Amino acid sequence: METRANYVLIGAFTLAVIAAAFGFVLWFQSLHATKQRSPIRIVFEGPASGLRNGGSVNFNGIRIGEVISVKLDNPRRVVALAMVENNAPIRKDTLVGLEFQGLTGVAAISLKGGEEAAPPVPLDEDGVPVLTADPAALQDVTEAIRQNCAGIEPPLAESRGTTSAPPIVEVRCSQWLRRRRSSASRSGTPCGGATS
Repeated sequence: METRANYVLIGAFTLAVIAAAFGFVLWFQSLHATKQRSPIRIVFEGPASGLRNGGSVNFNGIRIGEVISVKLDNPRRVVALAMVENNAPIRKDTLVGLEFQGLTGVAAISLKGGEEAAPPVPLDEDGVPVLTADPAALQDVTEAIRQNCAGIEPPLAESRGTTSAPPIVEVRCSQWLRRRRSSASRSGTPCGGATS
């Protein structure tokens, strides 16, 4: 009789642990679901290379949402729809741009600044707030990355004679530049908005 009691006790304990783990997962999910989010439309007048569904939306470097849709409005205009937290201090004068995370080319929407006294973000005809990205800021980011990659190339060229395989940084920079050039050629603007 003693051995049977142990099996029942072990079985009951196992079921209790499984039920507790299941309850914890449901409770943890409900915490994240309580953050109220609302849509915001971001318009890029030109290429938005690297931006994709599921990408981050950062306000002063802090993640406040994610991109849920990226589409072309016309050949020179990209429209991203994002869900952002309601308590994010986004105003009409908030600066919009792209920030690239590492050498992988994955982009995140970057929101910066804005005065507390500034008016709220203007609404589109369907009631969704709309911000337009500054094309000059996008070109500055692209140009800065191109200059950084160009600054890496001379030391790498000197090291080619001593190694048989190209360094990983050189490969990633060249892959990134190829992707930028191909996306720029599809959009009809030169790479980075600058003439070659």
